[in-house]
Amino acid sequence: MRQALVLLLIWLIMGTAWGMASNQRMSFLSALYFSLSSISTAGVESVLLLGPDTPNGAQVGLLEVDEGTWIFVGIYLLISLPLYGWALGVLAADYVERVTEHDRSVVLNQPFVSSGADCPL
Repeated sequence: MRQALVLLLIWLIMGTAWGMASNQRMSFLSALYFSLSSISTAGVESVLLLGPDTPNGAQVGLLEVDEGTWIFVGIYLLISLPLYGWALGVLAADYVERVTEHDRSVVLNQPFVSSGADCPL
């Protein structure tokens, strides 16, 4: 479980750092939003794509965005989706295991008390 969380956190930090350092000029919060929304939904439609020379974050058309941005975002998404699915699966399996173990310990360690009224014979 720890490995899944660490890898997911590293991937989020990498996406956030790229958003802040790239020509997309994202603030920390915008870059974090880009990373989280890209990992969890594979959707970047809510992120404004910027050209290298646009002042103050003016949005440009999809064909005007440079190749480096498309390459990074494409690779980021291709790796993000399976990573996110794997991490969620690991977290869910750990949760189910903990709940099951707790239920077993509570149910199996309770004393069995039977009154004659419950017995069909």
